[in-house]
Amino acid sequence: MKANFVGARINCDYCYMIIMTVLLALLPLSGRSTTAFMTLVLVYTISGLAWGFLAEYAGIVSLGQQLFIGLGMYGLIIFGKLGLSLAPAVALTALLNVALAAALAPPIFKLRGVYLAIGTWILASIFEVSFAYWQYVGAATGATYLPALIIGQRTVYYLLLALEVGVSLILYHLYNSKLGLGIKATGANEAVARERGVNVPLVKLIVFMISAVISSLVGSLYLLYTAYVTPEMAFTVSWIIALIFVNLIGGRGRIFGALLGSIIFTAVVYATSGIAGFSLLIEGLIVLAAWFLIYNGIWPLIARKIEVRPPL
Repeated sequence: MKANFVGARINCDYCYMIIMTVLLALLPLSGRSTTAFMTLVLVYTISGLAWGFLAEYAGIVSLGQQLFIGLGMYGLIIFGKLGLSLAPAVALTALLNVALAAALAPPIFKLRGVYLAIGTWILASIFEVSFAYWQYVGAATGATYLPALIIGQRTVYYLLLALEVGVSLILYHLYNSKLGLGIKATGANEAVARERGVNVPLVKLIVFMISAVISSLVGSLYLLYTAYVTPEMAFTVSWIIALIFVNLIGGRGRIFGALLGSIIFTAVVYATSGIAGFSLLIEGLIVLAAWFLIYNGIWPLIARKIEVRPPL
């Protein structure tokens, strides 16, 4: 009976995913402005999922996730100059980001709490400064990825949608797997997880690498949307502000929560575009209000009423 209930729940979860995917697939038909808006929504949703899963379940609060997003963008510039076409450049960039995450994990995870957060932010800042002086990729003035100029906006949107669906399925199954139990145990209490036989360093490494490859792919597809990149744009701390906003407002570690939070964040960005100097202040005030008023985010409140369970 229990097995049947679990199976029914999984099938129901897939129904929710399918409905959401169909709705998102139909949105570009309403016009270019909607496509542009929802393209940004998907960028923040996918990167928010990667960061939120890292923070909520594995207990790794990184303020340097923009490192992998930025390298995902610059990877296309670098490999494009070497003559690689789009698909191999995206794949090779993602592979190198995974390798970088594996190399950074041992020293990074020796840090704890606020020191880990600051350490990851410093790493991203080092890359931002380095790229600002690297003439090969245009230094501080940036560079244009020419193939992006001939790729339609709707094509980029559907590529992002495909990535969002893939990431959602991966995180859904990871959450419900044996490894997922180890991840949640690690995030809850590392000492207890070790006592229960969880290989904590390996679990954190795997989650960090998954987050890195997702962020890399988001960065690469985002460059197809913008066509132009600068170090300040690629490695800016604004990425982290966006990811924190998305997860706190939408719902930490929740798939649909990331989507809802991204819609709200993108709407705030659009609404404050005319007062750019105050946009970060407004976003920060909204996050603070959410922290005190709806600590778990908006989506969990809705999900509880319609009986949608984590990680959806």
